[in-house]
Amino acid sequence: MDSVIRCIENGATDYLPKPFDPVLLRARLNASLAEKRMHDMQRAYTAEIETLAEQLKLRNRFIQETFGRYLSDEIVATLLESPGGLDLGGQKRRVTILMSDLRGFSKIASASPRNRSSRW
Repeated sequence: MDSVIRCIENGATDYLPKPFDPVLLRARLNASLAEKRMHDMQRAYTAEIETLAEQLKLRNRFIQETFGRYLSDEIVATLLESPGGLDLGGQKRRVTILMSDLRGFSKIASASPRNRSSRW
């Protein structure tokens, strides 16, 4: 019994005393082989998950480096969080744009009564 205990402590998963029953031996072998297959499948799934996680990191880094040059951190974070974040689209809005290169324009604009409105 001491040798059986020592073997199990060293990694043995089963013990079958002699004389053994062939049906019991086959059943225990099949159970051990099934456990080995499950262990191998788990290892393969873990490796696949690690590969996919690395690919996701690369994709996210690419998005951050590419769009981070032109967009705010908040928008880049939204792109990364939403699956459809990279779909082109947007909103139509009516805007007014004034482009000026007039001498003293900033001084004139800051003195304008409209500039003091709460809408600005």
